[in-house]
Amino acid sequence: YAMVRVFNSAATLSYCLDSIVRKVAKVIVADGWFPYNEEPGDASTDNTEVIARSYPNVEWVPAPPVPYATEEAKNNAVLAQIPDDAWVLLIDSDEYLVGDLQALLAGPVHVASDLIPMHVIGRGSNNMFYSRLFRKRAGMTFVNHWTVRYPAGACVPLYIGQETLAVYISE
Repeated sequence: YAMVRVFNSAATLSYCLDSIVRKVAKVIVADGWFPYNEEPGDASTDNTEVIARSYPNVEWVPAPPVPYATEEAKNNAVLAQIPDDAWVLLIDSDEYLVGDLQALLAGPVHVASDLIPMHVIGRGSNNMFYSRLFRKRAGMTFVNHWTVRYPAGACVPLYIGQETLAVYISE
């Protein structure tokens, strides 16, 4: 599964969806404003919905009648639609996935962890490291954009920082 949060994202959504639709079983694209957005309004007014619906295996979740109170409320609304124990890719509409998720999950890493760190290059070439691939557990919720809470109460940050925890070898 992949979850993509959008709001007037027509300019970047194809870039994102082109990189993930063949790599996950289902993409959930959730529309709607939340207070952190700079633009007013409840739902996208550009072609975001048309673009999302043009892709196979994409489920469009329209903006709710009452805007989301917070970003985590939007995340949790999407997360509730994903089955427990499924792997979830959290990706923004202006990001592009490079790599083979199926090969990654078929390897030994998926047995040892519920969170898999990924290198994200943001706009302006900002290097960030997030656990953007995670296994959804029953009762898991977002407490903010960067942190999930497990049912036992443990809060785990998804944002790792500007430095990687991995070791890279090059020739």
